[in-house]
Amino acid sequence: MVNEEGYDILVISEAYPKGNDYSNNYIHSRNIFYKQLNLNILVLSFNAVSEYSIDDIKVIPLSIYRKKYAKKRWKIVISHAPNIRNHVRFINEYKKNFEEIVFVIHGHEVLPLNKYYPKSYDFIKKQWSKDIQQNMYDLLKLRVLKMFFLKLIKEDKCHFFFVSEWMKKEFEDNVNISLEEVTSNYRIIPNNIHETFENEQYQTKNNKIADFVSIRPFDNSKYAVDIIVEIAKNNPEYTFHLYGKGDYFKYNNIPTNLTVKYEYIDQKEIPRILNQYHYAILPTRLDSQGVFMCELASFGIPLITSDIDICREMLSGFENVKFIDNKESKNIKIKKILTDIINSDNRNTKFFQQNTVYKEIEYFRRFLGE
Repeated sequence: MVNEEGYDILVISEAYPKGNDYSNNYIHSRNIFYKQLNLNILVLSFNAVSEYSIDDIKVIPLSIYRKKYAKKRWKIVISHAPNIRNHVRFINEYKKNFEEIVFVIHGHEVLPLNKYYPKSYDFIKKQWSKDIQQNMYDLLKLRVLKMFFLKLIKEDKCHFFFVSEWMKKEFEDNVNISLEEVTSNYRIIPNNIHETFENEQYQTKNNKIADFVSIRPFDNSKYAVDIIVEIAKNNPEYTFHLYGKGDYFKYNNIPTNLTVKYEYIDQKEIPRILNQYHYAILPTRLDSQGVFMCELASFGIPLITSDIDICREMLSGFENVKFIDNKESKNIKIKKILTDIINSDNRNTKFFQQNTVYKEIEYFRRFLGE
């Protein structure tokens, strides 16, 4: 374990994995690689209430930071999905101790949510006043973030990582900053996939228990469980298994060829589950990258996902991926799509370590004197 004086990099996040809580696991996934490559990191989680360690990475709450690290100088501070409630306030308070600040832009933090996020399912009751409050908050957050970022850019200590070209464009449109005009300190670097999906590969010869598998939160319309249901209903010759949790099927019928499994699957177990199926189907209505679909595509299982801009940007080069029109879910015939999917052992490494997290580390090293 690195001693406290040895930390060079502070990673700040609203929440962080602990026990069975896998909040922001994509942040922890890259931190593990940082650690393996000898970057000395400490994590500040605003949701943490006490200090703990996970996979030999130390995580502290704000109270511990104030007590033990308030005067420490940091070579790099990495802010994931910066919000105005905690991140902006914290950075403004301590930025004199931060040599370089890297903002990793993931999505919701720079989007007006009601404009981008799909309409909720009808069974989820939503007060109209909540929409008004959300609109007002989003207007405030985007104005504050613009002033905040421009000030840091002027101080020449501000850097950005975007998980996709789509995310960079939406950032510029919504925060109203043209990066090319004010800074060159940005990179497009997708989230890396979890090492489980890089180290293991889809097995075509395993005994299969059904045709299609989906792993999805049921109640968030962004994850399009209703589209999976429609496709199953209109393709009765195929069998579908859906893993996840939620109340969707308390209000909606389950087609006879769809089996719902109310289970949470540990990430390390997912490859074993996937190997029991011929195909995966993961429609989506909105993503800034779609890390899980990238993991499944990289793992090698034949995958069907949605024909939206971000899915095309991320997965166009994958032979094992086909795209469907969300609006045509009632008319989609799976058999026709499957004839075009290539089941190949040639894995696409776009989201492997060397093409993602290693690029981040390469960027960091110039500030670490290495």
